[in-house]
Amino acid sequence: MKKNILEVCFSPDLGGLELHMKKLAQHIGVMSVVLRGSKLEKRYAETTLKYSALKKYSFFKLAKIIDENKIDIVHLHWTKDIFVVVVAKIISKRKPKIAQTRHMHMTRFKNDFYHKFLYKNIDMMIAVTELVAKQLKTYIPKEVIPKIEVCYIGADTPKKLLKHKNEELKARFGLKDEFVISIVGRIEEAKGQHIVLEASQKLKEKGVNAKVLVVG
Repeated sequence: MKKNILEVCFSPDLGGLELHMKKLAQHIGVMSVVLRGSKLEKRYAETTLKYSALKKYSFFKLAKIIDENKIDIVHLHWTKDIFVVVVAKIISKRKPKIAQTRHMHMTRFKNDFYHKFLYKNIDMMIAVTELVAKQLKTYIPKEVIPKIEVCYIGADTPKKLLKHKNEELKARFGLKDEFVISIVGRIEEAKGQHIVLEASQKLKEKGVNAKVLVVG
């Protein structure tokens, strides 16, 4: 039997986490709930995807959406949404299962009463890497830990550029016949751009004509 899934993300930002949820909702054809006035809402408004935009702590409205749409599974992505989703689940008549895709690292123990209450109400956590899965198993108390699965997000297979397009891009960025290293992501220390720059410097010291192309 097909399950009715609701994607939820009250994040005000627009990064990999938020765009992954939108792409997932589009791929499997399910309804979403996003934060009213957020960057993500603007992206949804440009599509034909079914969605509702709510204020962050709209417990009763979220519960109503769950019941009216006969939701079986609520899938959330942003960790700060756990409380909202858990309360909405408790209020609702449907009492749906809760799954969270954990996109970020977990760095401290969740053994206080508040976190135990939250994780007790989550049925599954999907870690985006083996390392994140290991962290979840380390920091969430065994008596309340949900089922853990690993699912790498991945990316669409890029199309190979035609030769003339490749030459146009090289000219645009001042590239010739150098060994090009590229890194794509938000520019901050955690994304590791500085590591790429350090590595390229070591290549140059070894006589490799290298250039770095940073996209962020």
